[in-house]
Amino acid sequence: MKKAIVYSASLFALLVLIQSCTKDMQGYTKTPSQPDQYLNVNISSGQNYTFTAGTTGNLSVMTQAAHYQVSQTGVSEDGTAVYNYSSTPGYMGEDNVILLYAVDPSASENHSEGCSQSSQNYQSTTIAIKINVTK
Repeated sequence: MKKAIVYSASLFALLVLIQSCTKDMQGYTKTPSQPDQYLNVNISSGQNYTFTAGTTGNLSVMTQAAHYQVSQTGVSEDGTAVYNYSSTPGYMGEDNVILLYAVDPSASENHSEGCSQSSQNYQSTTIAIKINVTK
């Protein structure tokens, strides 16, 4: 019986500790029912497409394109968040990708690392890109 109480108390303490050291990223993980921005892009097969988001946020792929050779986010040399796409060789048709651009309004402030009790409100924008790959 003592072991059950000790195990239960240990588990509860671990859960409290884990939850207290996670950042609250309100709005960052929510997926809105409709994207905030739509782009319709026409490229030739084998051509690269680059979408430039901004310098103060994090760009990530929420829904991956289906017919890609390259479909990834990154950071350019000047610090801008970018998305790069090129289709698989010889593919012609429509491809779709959904990106999430999250900006921390307090990114310019200096925060210490580690466990913090402060809440951060991320502002996010969902971008749907329809890529038409032609000859």
